[in-house]
Amino acid sequence: GYEQGMKYGDVDTAMADIHAHCAFHCHLGYPLAATEALFRKYHKIQTDHHQEFWLGLHIIFWQTSLNLMGRAANPVELTGEVMNQHEFINNSLQKKKTMELNFMYYNRMLLAFLFGEYSLAAEMGEKSHDIAIFALSNFVVTQHKFYEGLNAAALYGQTKA
Repeated sequence: GYEQGMKYGDVDTAMADIHAHCAFHCHLGYPLAATEALFRKYHKIQTDHHQEFWLGLHIIFWQTSLNLMGRAANPVELTGEVMNQHEFINNSLQKKKTMELNFMYYNRMLLAFLFGEYSLAAEMGEKSHDIAIFALSNFVVTQHKFYEGLNAAALYGQTKA
């Protein structure tokens, strides 16, 4: 975990653990207020250690939590307290940060599905198909496919209505 990584000077592993810990809290149904507090706490640690790579991923999941809490003008756009989706996309494209883009689209797919915007969820699912290449765990890949399947069923249900 984080403590072990820091104890032995393995900052990258410690930061990877922080990311996984926070992301899982975001997607596994933990209370959102506690999850948001966790993101806030670990954001400071990542910033203090100049972890640009991990910070890029961290803010995606943090803003997703904030959106789920109703703290964004548009619940399916990752623009709010900790990130601006349009600036994030431009920056990621400029710096060729494909992994960040995939995770951003993955989280938007989740939000779009949860907020009933199934066409947008399908579009974001397509844009994040390479997530399997970048995922740090099989959980993310499985969850991506799960929400794509749920979304396909919802879209099918809309065509039958």
